[in-house]
Amino acid sequence: MRMRVWLLCIIVLSFVTLPVFCQAPPKEYEVNKVSGSPPVIDGEYTEEEWAGSTWTGDFYGLRHSACLAQYQGEIVDINWRWRALWDDDYFYFLMVADLNYLNPNGMTYPDVLVDPLAADDTGYAGWGVGQNLDFECFLEPDWQEGDGFNDQEGDSPSYQLCYFPLQADIDENGEVWDEGNFGVRGAEGPPFFHTGTTGSYAPGGWDPTSDPVLAEELGVKPLLLAALPHLIEGAVLGEDIVASPVLEIAFPYSQLGLAALPDVEVIEDVDMFAENLIMIPDENGVYVQEGDEWLFNVCGYTDAIDNERGIGLITWNDMGDGGFHNYPRGILKFVEEEVVSVSGWMMY
Repeated sequence: MRMRVWLLCIIVLSFVTLPVFCQAPPKEYEVNKVSGSPPVIDGEYTEEEWAGSTWTGDFYGLRHSACLAQYQGEIVDINWRWRALWDDDYFYFLMVADLNYLNPNGMTYPDVLVDPLAADDTGYAGWGVGQNLDFECFLEPDWQEGDGFNDQEGDSPSYQLCYFPLQADIDENGEVWDEGNFGVRGAEGPPFFHTGTTGSYAPGGWDPTSDPVLAEELGVKPLLLAALPHLIEGAVLGEDIVASPVLEIAFPYSQLGLAALPDVEVIEDVDMFAENLIMIPDENGVYVQEGDEWLFNVCGYTDAIDNERGIGLITWNDMGDGGFHNYPRGILKFVEEEVVSVSGWMMY
């Protein structure tokens, strides 16, 4: 009798179809070294400036949000992309997103009025502004294949930078109610950038400076930031791409470490998981060499129109059921070849 019951259970289960999410393996991107002058961080870009770098694409629907079930773990049809280069002082990052709607500045959380300029660089203001359209990147620089830690769940350690592209809120009389945040700027203002570390592994977070005077006092290179909206003339809201904001960042290696971690004096003060956040130059003062690897990911909240059709959260590297901060991340490989083709970066 028992044997019959077990056989019946096996037969029934064999006809039951359970939903299975297949997680893609980590993506890999080859970062080529700048062969001439470095890119100018001004919110504009040319192919000449970024020669040797390749555009990515193919962002996934982030899987951890139950309301986006139709796009979870699937490549989505929106044109968000980024590319990167490096030299002896900086990691250069360029991101562009085609948007159906570009948020005006102004609204924060319901019933809470916050002066956007005064609240700059705080998550409190940033995550409540403009329906949360943002660009986010996560860096774990001092990592090599074999280190592990790229399959851990949870709020994983990384440097995080968020940018909330906001145009000025202008009424019908041309009066500016709230300023936008495009232009060449520092990490200290105007709104809305946010910098920090994810997880609780680095006390005090990450507080890089864009002030060249302060950077010189600290013995580091300044962080460089710039963004422009690139509005498309004649575009019809709800029907066309209305803007393709450009975000350019130059991350100085010298501020990926103790110099920009205000509450960390020596590496022993951080959790073992955070040791991969601490960049230390070699005896020749070199931070990055050919063959080095970083963990990296790019994520974002999409525009209001994409959100309405169910594509609200996207990510360059598939993280399974995790959120923005989680492992696994993609792998950056630093190389010195001058040119890389599209086939030079791949999933493996």
